[in-house]
Amino acid sequence: MKKLVAAFACILVFVPTNKAISSESVKHIKIHLSDIGYKTPLVLEGRRASYSFFFPLDGKEVVPDESFLEINTESSPVLSKDSIIKVSINDVPVFSSYITSSPNTLRIPLPSLDRRNDFVKVTVSVLQYITKDPCYDISTESLWTNILPSSFIKLALKKESNLSISRFIPSLKEEGKVVIGIPELRSLSEAKGAIWIYSFLKRELGEEGIVRIEEFGDLENWMSALSEKHAVVITKRPNNKETHPSIRLIQRNGSHILLLEGENEKQVEESVAGFLREDIRETALGDFLLIKSLDESYLSGKNKISKVSLSKLGLSDFEMEGIDRKQANVYLNLGLYPSKPKELRLILYGAHTPLDTARALLNIYLNKHLIKSIPLKDGSINGLVITLPSYLIRKENSVGLEISYSPPYCKADSLEEFKCEIYGTSYLEAVGTKRVETTFEDIPWLLNPHFVIFFKNPPSKKDIEVAGKLLYLIWQSQGENRVYPEVVTGELPPSIHNVVAVLSPSELKQLGLSPPLLPSTEGFIRIYDHGKKKVIWKVENTIPFGILEVFREAGRGILLATYTGDGGEELVNFLKYLSEGKRFSSLYGNIAIGDGKRIFFNFRGEEVNIEYPEQERLSLFWERYRFLIFAIAWLVLSIFCIFLYFRFRRE
Repeated sequence: MKKLVAAFACILVFVPTNKAISSESVKHIKIHLSDIGYKTPLVLEGRRASYSFFFPLDGKEVVPDESFLEINTESSPVLSKDSIIKVSINDVPVFSSYITSSPNTLRIPLPSLDRRNDFVKVTVSVLQYITKDPCYDISTESLWTNILPSSFIKLALKKESNLSISRFIPSLKEEGKVVIGIPELRSLSEAKGAIWIYSFLKRELGEEGIVRIEEFGDLENWMSALSEKHAVVITKRPNNKETHPSIRLIQRNGSHILLLEGENEKQVEESVAGFLREDIRETALGDFLLIKSLDESYLSGKNKISKVSLSKLGLSDFEMEGIDRKQANVYLNLGLYPSKPKELRLILYGAHTPLDTARALLNIYLNKHLIKSIPLKDGSINGLVITLPSYLIRKENSVGLEISYSPPYCKADSLEEFKCEIYGTSYLEAVGTKRVETTFEDIPWLLNPHFVIFFKNPPSKKDIEVAGKLLYLIWQSQGENRVYPEVVTGELPPSIHNVVAVLSPSELKQLGLSPPLLPSTEGFIRIYDHGKKKVIWKVENTIPFGILEVFREAGRGILLATYTGDGGEELVNFLKYLSEGKRFSSLYGNIAIGDGKRIFFNFRGEEVNIEYPEQERLSLFWERYRFLIFAIAWLVLSIFCIFLYFRFRRE
């Protein structure tokens, strides 16, 4: 009996413990379509339609029993009972049902997934009918099913007890924040590495991600006191004989710390460059990687491309079959091209079923405007050239392809009569070169073919953060191109180099630079608008705010980040504000002034007069304190009158 009681007690004690261990080893995450960019419903329109979207998995092992997919839909109320919806996961069918007899919420268990996959591919397909007449059905424009942004995938992911270098970035993305540690007494290589890593991590985490920089005196003490779960340390450790150009991943008090280190400045640079190279980082399956030799040339130069394929823009192949109308879009940032294009051409390759009558059309859209409608007849689309209208081209563009087919008459098998495919090898080509303006809009080309980041003095922690934010904003304007610039201090480099400069007002004065707006540590700035014929802004230079300026000097393009007063923190906050949404890409002109809450002014320097009226100091003092002066004068006069009254009364 005692043995039975003891056994029962063990069950009571150990069963919950096992459950606790199980729950601690699995992390549950929910990813909505809206979280991966689909803010509006996905419309599946026509007789046959499908759409694929990708949920990030990052190679984690999924627990199928605790994972599922939920698809929320709404459909045309006139669809017939024969309409079908089908769901595939990683190209394997997992669900199919009649649309009208299915609930609007489809909950689908996940099959076993290959942990080597970085994404879960979900494809939703529909075959939609109203009647048995396909021509009539198409003409009603009522063949549609919407996939709502509230659809989501819930993943149960096994936590990895031993994190590898290749898994550091995916693990970091789950947390959404990281700290970069740099020595208080640092070399220029360590500062440059921090700028590069800051911009890289900010790009990986997105605008919601948090990247901070901290300084340390004693590395061991700093790591022991670390509260963040992820950290990157860039350091030179010459006294450690075991230190070589290397990447090490260690755990300290629950934190994963990535050490990019070397015996000297060159080795530190090699460690940083090695981690930035995806082909090296992704193959580091352990927690230590020794860098023996490294080609860093790819970090410093922009791809000299004039053609961008549709597959590079995310459209591998575009197919349509049957009586239908189907559309696909790609998004092109002109910053992908090394020169400002004078003209853009879309060159298409593909094939389609030959037709006797031209009832199939290929429609081309630019930024939602129909620019070309091409009849499809002979079966070949071989190097079809469409010149995109220059007046519709923007910095960021949407290019749409639409294939539609409607036969001259209807018959039972007409659904399979026609098929068309546009190949992903089709491309957008830049032709010619336009003059580059000295404006924020032309930053991608103003800083070409290469630029350096410049500080007058060895950069402080705040300077490094400003430079990292600037580089991140430049990457935003350049599309997928990432250029890792050299960092220079002291005197300005030769004029063959374009410059991104982070300077205080006093450093600007020492260098003798002449930006359109020259902040100072005293006096005033007054801006007079020619068009409005009035002063639009007048402020004392001691009031802190951040300034971004674009100008040319000595034949080179310069992007300057500076501030007024003691406004270094306002400059950091201003750049943070600009990195949210599309604020930086929406800047125009060559001067932007603001703080962490708003843009005060954004204008072209030639449209205004910028004045520095030192004599205005007294007038500003009077404007601010005139009521106080009146009050004091009135009080003094009153006291004097009372004094005179009592004095004469005595006499």
